[in-house]
Amino acid sequence: LSTAGGFGNFKKCIGLEYNPVFVERAREKVASFSNPSIQVLERDVVEFLTSQQEVDLNMRQEVTAVFMYLLPKGLSQIKPGLEAWKAECPNLKLASYMFAIPEMEYTRVDRSSKGGC
Repeated sequence: LSTAGGFGNFKKCIGLEYNPVFVERAREKVASFSNPSIQVLERDVVEFLTSQQEVDLNMRQEVTAVFMYLLPKGLSQIKPGLEAWKAECPNLKLASYMFAIPEMEYTRVDRSSKGGC
């Protein structure tokens, strides 16, 4: 979300977080950006990706980029939902921090020594 806060070249950025403590922290950070295109939701990402509710379907159509901060097990769990979303929205950009999405084709991989991994 910090990266999104510095740029305005996206249609809509959402953050999904299950833990209410982290939701509040993220919302405080987003408030400092003064960018109305960024929204943090207290949601389970698996439920969001599989939801057929109109509000979620519409939101998935509006989002142009997804950033994930998940461990490999979590990335494996959401991979089918991400693939379906990407099929519906071919221009959707996916980014994962620290861990690759298992068996997914990449257009670019950036590596940094900052994390020590």
